[in-house]
Amino acid sequence: MTIVESVTGRPLAAGARGAVASGVYEDSLRPYITNQAGVLVALAAANERAGIYTVSVERDGFEGWLRTNVVVRQGECGVTGAHLTADLIPLTQ
Repeated sequence: MTIVESVTGRPLAAGARGAVASGVYEDSLRPYITNQAGVLVALAAANERAGIYTVSVERDGFEGWLRTNVVVRQGECGVTGAHLTADLIPLTQ
């Protein structure tokens, strides 16, 4: 999943924390993709595991982000992953 600042689109995956949960299963988000400049732009979790997930993301200085009922389906050659973008909203001061 990509994590960006809602107003500017600036990548925020570096420094973000989060998890996916499905029933009693839980997995932490971890680094997944960097751009050409070496900036972390995406995190991933629950590799190759089908299910219906709740996904949460937090980052200091931003409102928390939560998405429920994220479906990852089992395909013929593995799972069909869900591609999400968390648009994080800065906290107002």
